[in-house]
Amino acid sequence: MFECLISAFVDEFPWLRPKKILFTAFMCFVLFLLGIPCVMNGGIYILQLMDWYAAAFSLMIISLLECVVIAWVYGEERFSRDIEMMVGHRPHIWFRICWKYISPVVICFILLFTFTLATHAIVVVLAAAAEHPARVPRAHGADADRCAAHALWRRRQGR
Repeated sequence: MFECLISAFVDEFPWLRPKKILFTAFMCFVLFLLGIPCVMNGGIYILQLMDWYAAAFSLMIISLLECVVIAWVYGEERFSRDIEMMVGHRPHIWFRICWKYISPVVICFILLFTFTLATHAIVVVLAAAAEHPARVPRAHGADADRCAAHALWRRRQGR
């Protein structure tokens, strides 16, 4: 991933080519500085924010759009012909079905499940906190999901 970043910059700005080693060292230092907050006391919160807002949703939406654009806008048939021109044979029918139907449906399901699960966990914790504030376990970082599950379990037990 890092080499892709360096190559993209060097390709875009040719004047960096003779200074590639120096630019690589500079980027290592910058990314090191950006990583320091992630290893401090509150780093798990920053890491969760980056994971939730930068990785989870954006990558799923980008992959869904990629599947839709390649299979439906550009066309699965034309894409198959392009692959045949490059490698000498057409992709198997299974891949064409996956590009057009299975992958977009699975990605939509994952997105929907992620939205629903996140909303449900927040609602359960808020409902339990409103009902019995002293009984809601206090959570930090990765324990937040377990607290939501614990609050739901206690609520079902009638405690």
